[in-house]
Amino acid sequence: LCWHCEDCFQPWKDLVVPPVTPLPGARILLAKSQPFEQRQLLMTWHGQHAESQNPAVRRAYTITNETVRIELMRNLGRLPDVSIGSPVSDYAGVMGNSMFCLCPKGASSYTSRVFESLFAGCVPVILSDDVRLPFDHVVN
Repeated sequence: LCWHCEDCFQPWKDLVVPPVTPLPGARILLAKSQPFEQRQLLMTWHGQHAESQNPAVRRAYTITNETVRIELMRNLGRLPDVSIGSPVSDYAGVMGNSMFCLCPKGASSYTSRVFESLFAGCVPVILSDDVRLPFDHVVN
């Protein structure tokens, strides 16, 4: 559900289609998924946010009033055994080394991070009351 408009998504008539995780990306996430007992990070989140250096990205997250990502970086980013911040080159490796993958709402009404977390073998932690998941009327 969007902060910038009330008509973008209407659950009574709209359907959330599961996001696509391209096969090469899914294979990398699966390959970098470590056994749970060997993981060194408690939690992770890396991604775009409203304080991005890229003006288009900054605008997209500002328009949707997405503040959770900034708060994650400010409040959890410096804790031990936590990897939180802007995008990183070894995204799959970080997720595959984490027990929990934080999944804040994105600039749209859903986030593909939930599905990426599952491929990486980490427990997805959904951080939004507004995120819309596919088949949420079936899976409660």
